[in-house]
Amino acid sequence: MKLLKVTGLVSFGLLSLSACGESTKTKDELSKLSIDEYAVNVCQAFVDGNIDQLRLMYDAKLFERVEKKITPDLKWYVKRQEKLGECVITKSKKYSRLEGHPQKYGIEINGVKILIQEADNGHFTVTKLG
Repeated sequence: MKLLKVTGLVSFGLLSLSACGESTKTKDELSKLSIDEYAVNVCQAFVDGNIDQLRLMYDAKLFERVEKKITPDLKWYVKRQEKLGECVITKSKKYSRLEGHPQKYGIEINGVKILIQEADNGHFTVTKLG
C-alpha cells in the first residue's frame, strides 16, 4: 500500500515535470485541427500531463473538477492515463445538432469516452472525459 502511495507521488511529480518540455498549442492552432486530431491532442496532453494544454482544451468547470480529482486521487488519473495509452481513436460519432446548440461529438480512445462540442467560432471544447 505504501508503494502505491509513493508511486502515485512520483507519478504526480513526473506529471508536473513532463509538462514542462511539452509545447502548448494556442486556441488558434487548436481551432485548425479536425475533430479527430483535436481528440488525439486531448488524449496526448492527458497522457503527457500537459496541464496547461488541458486547461485550454477543457470546459472551465470540467477542468476544475478534473484538477480537483487528480490532486487527491492519483489512482483515478493513472488509471485513465494507462487506459488511454497510445491515443488511437476506436470510435467517433457526430451527434445530430439541435438548433441553437453547439455541435457535439463522441470520441472513444481505448474505451475512454471523450465528449467534445464545437462552438460557432470553430473552437472545440472537451465537456466530458470518462
